[in-house]
Amino acid sequence: MADRLVRDLSAISDASTDPEFLAVAERVLAAGVPWITRLHALGALVWRATPGLEGLGLYLAAPPGIRLALVAGQGGPGALEVPWSLGVAGAAAGDRAVQIVPRVGMLPGHGLVSWTAQSALAVPIIIHGGAMGVILLTATDPDRLGPFEAERILAVAGSVQAHCPPAWARGLPTGFGGEGPPTDGP
Repeated sequence: MADRLVRDLSAISDASTDPEFLAVAERVLAAGVPWITRLHALGALVWRATPGLEGLGLYLAAPPGIRLALVAGQGGPGALEVPWSLGVAGAAAGDRAVQIVPRVGMLPGHGLVSWTAQSALAVPIIIHGGAMGVILLTATDPDRLGPFEAERILAVAGSVQAHCPPAWARGLPTGFGGEGPPTDGP
């Protein structure tokens, strides 16, 4: 299975219109490896398939309503934690809505994730009606991220929701930002 995932990930071109993108994302999320490993592989897939990114962060609630914690990232340095409802990622989690921000410098809380980002897209991962995480993309070009990327990342967020182990369904489980040993769920 791991060899197939490596082939799948390396087959994705830099073209953001690659028709295999969502099929590969589904295979990555359904793989029989720990959930955190699948999230890292998903981040790498989105990074490779979305040209012009400055950064990518996959954040999970830790705990919900308080903060988001980075669990997978690509590109430039990003915030390890983001307060709920602050900045682009926090707003996506707090409002449970996609945030497309063509000029992040005009947004309160700018700089929480990157001082060089000029445009951003944050898509919440909704499970049981609440935000359990956010997929955040940033670019150094203003207006780089828009509705096309939002639609693709919404589909990815839906796949994350569909494959999320129960232990992770409310954000970071025990051991990943909490007390006790890590659990990965079934």
